[in-house]
Amino acid sequence: MHKLLRRLLRKHPQDLPEDTPLLAALSEVLAQQDSDRVMLERSLMLTSEELNEQNKKLRAQLEENDQVLRQHRESLSQQRALLDASPEAIFSFSPGGRLTQINRAGCQFINKEWDELKNNSGEDNLNAILNIIRNTEAFLGDIERIRANPSQVLHNAMDTNDGRHYEYHSVAILNGSEYLGRVWCFRDITEIQKQQAQLERHAFYDTLTGLPNRLLLLEKLQHALYKNERQQCKTAVIFIDLDDFKKINDTAGHGQGDNFLVSTSARLAGCLRSCDTLGRLGGDEFILIMENVQHQQEIIALLDRILHLFTTPFNIHETSYVVTASIGISLAPQDGQRPEELIRKADLAMYQAKQSGKNKFHFFDPHLERIALHRVATEQKLRNAIENNELVLHYQPKVNLATGEIVGLEALLRWQAADGKLIYPDQFIPVAESTGLIHAITRWVFNAALQKLHSWADTPMANLHLSINVSAQDFADPVFLPTVISALRATPLPHGKLEFELTESTLLDNHEQANKAISQLLLYGVEVAIDDFGTGYSSFNYLQEMRIHSLKIDRSFITELHNNPRKQAIVKSIISVGKNLGLQIVAEGVETKDEHQCLKQLDCHLGQGYLFSRPVDEASLLAFLKQRQG
Repeated sequence: MHKLLRRLLRKHPQDLPEDTPLLAALSEVLAQQDSDRVMLERSLMLTSEELNEQNKKLRAQLEENDQVLRQHRESLSQQRALLDASPEAIFSFSPGGRLTQINRAGCQFINKEWDELKNNSGEDNLNAILNIIRNTEAFLGDIERIRANPSQVLHNAMDTNDGRHYEYHSVAILNGSEYLGRVWCFRDITEIQKQQAQLERHAFYDTLTGLPNRLLLLEKLQHALYKNERQQCKTAVIFIDLDDFKKINDTAGHGQGDNFLVSTSARLAGCLRSCDTLGRLGGDEFILIMENVQHQQEIIALLDRILHLFTTPFNIHETSYVVTASIGISLAPQDGQRPEELIRKADLAMYQAKQSGKNKFHFFDPHLERIALHRVATEQKLRNAIENNELVLHYQPKVNLATGEIVGLEALLRWQAADGKLIYPDQFIPVAESTGLIHAITRWVFNAALQKLHSWADTPMANLHLSINVSAQDFADPVFLPTVISALRATPLPHGKLEFELTESTLLDNHEQANKAISQLLLYGVEVAIDDFGTGYSSFNYLQEMRIHSLKIDRSFITELHNNPRKQAIVKSIISVGKNLGLQIVAEGVETKDEHQCLKQLDCHLGQGYLFSRPVDEASLLAFLKQRQG
């Protein structure tokens, strides 16, 4: 019997007997209810545990989702910051052309904020960009191409209405083969183009006068030869060299000398025909290309006008200078049909005019008897000078522009004749190069430099490196490099003690051979510098391939640098590229404190020039160094 009925019967025994069927039935019902309740309680207990477990899992999942959401938000913020940090304008569009993302530079590019753009249609966005572009035709052509092929990659350039120049890239956003839209990136390359234009202009134009340089003159002359050959007329190549120009540099300074060259260029240009071309080879040498010549009298009339120009004095600080000109002329086709040949022959003719008393012109003489005699005489004297040990070295210090410390020297060759007169390289090196004596001279310079470096071990020059100039002919000579290596094996030098200075053309004439030679020199501690950088090809491409140690910026860039923003821009570009390539930068021809200060501000490493010291002999150098130390 169920325990509940039993308790009731104990309380009321008189009401019902215990063994009645009714009580038995009630007992079964109550027992069944107990059983059901127990089952229900157990079921509820299990359900509650499961719910608690599920709730725990859900809470963990929510926490994980919150963390993922936070990370996602952080990632989006980082992405936004990265995009906004970019100076390039970046846009992301849906397949229909609606803007899905834009960075700060993009808003500035189209001069609109995100709130103004987010609801724009694709057509609205296209028009917003087209309103900026000056040359819309090419851009619309690219739009048509991606409409025809949405996955196409684009790269092009455009000009904007405000005078800026941009290049742009566009790539498709793809999920497998599904097209999700496009990303556009616009980069302002205006300043890059300006710098490139400056470098390209300097590659073809003389920095001082703005006239075509040798490279461009050769191209123009070749073009004139082709044209005049078709027209069956002559081309005159006129070589103009200023007589005694050096006296202006020596007495008034290089700055005034440069002013004279600029003035001379303007005077010469003023008496030419529109079809003539005037260029500057360098120094005080000019080339005039006269096209469409029918009669020789046309040339003579022009030459008379040119010589008359130089009768007008040039006044500097109340001093009048009269500088005349010696002029040589070669004619095509009779004197040759190649540009280099015609310039060379005009040069020879100019020397004939100079030897005849200056202030004259002379047409090329095929025999060139007087020039040949002069060359033979100079060659013989030079041979005797080498044999009689009349060659000497003078030294010009290289100075750390930041600290003022002398860190190196450039050895400069001089010919000290028997009478004690110093003869400078420009007076005998051309003869040496044309006769092959340059090889003996360079060997002498190298051996002398080697001997000096060893002898300076216990002197104030002990810690200085020494550089010497090596001609293109020597560097191309198959005997030169083995001779140098043999000497360095016999008397080794510490790495970086000796440096060879080469011109750009020397390196580029035979790029592969030059690179091998530089690598061999480095094995024996000899470093290589590019001399007069910027006056030749001015190409940065070979710098990254060759193991160059330093660049020497030509003095034409340094003169009046502080007063010339264009020069500063070029010098800054050269220093920046050089430093990024790990090269040491040396400025040549530093003559004033203002130039020095400007170079320091541009972070140029070293400088040399008259501001610090003229080239001096060894005894004067030693006294100079002791004075600085003391």
